[in-house]
Amino acid sequence: MEDYDATRVVENFSKLRNILLNTQNELIEFINKTKTSKYFNDYMKPTEVHSDYIEAIVEITLTFIMGQADDGLSPSVKQETHTVNASAVEFMELILKSL
Repeated sequence: MEDYDATRVVENFSKLRNILLNTQNELIEFINKTKTSKYFNDYMKPTEVHSDYIEAIVEITLTFIMGQADDGLSPSVKQETHTVNASAVEFMELILKSL
């Protein structure tokens, strides 16, 4: 996995969680029925073209759930990684409950 700003990732999972909690039925219906746009697919790696937004959201969230900090990294980086993992798990759980 490439480097990323852990604070920003946690913040974005929190925003997605709040959007899902406030628009549960509408958002779930949208991400299940709406095909991804050409712009979205062009932004993703060419081998990762998704047909539905739910597929893309699940894959991206799983990537953050499975992320691990190398043993040689500082304790603060390891803690940030665990925080990102927990935020992604919480969001995934909410998505799954909503389906």
